[in-house]
Amino acid sequence: LRPASDSTAVPAWVTAGRVTHTIDADAMLETGVHPLGKVRECAASLKNGELVCLNSSFRPEPLLDAMARGGFSVCCVPNQSGAHVTYISRGTSA
Repeated sequence: LRPASDSTAVPAWVTAGRVTHTIDADAMLETGVHPLGKVRECAASLKNGELVCLNSSFRPEPLLDAMARGGFSVCCVPNQSGAHVTYISRGTSA
């Protein structure tokens, strides 16, 4: 699947109760660690329907592309503060 465009519409497969991992990209980058490795590690452990939630102050385009190429479903939406919330799933119910 291609990464979702910036939109306030969240797909039906994104449900807060399915989030098993939450990652703060900004905090990781402040320590000099790129979040892609952690996202891949968490995503690899997902069961169908489970989600990784990545919070960032920016739209993480390279990460979105990498995860989509890896066969994951991805959705990135801006939140009320202008930051972005990215959801990654191994499988979707949609």
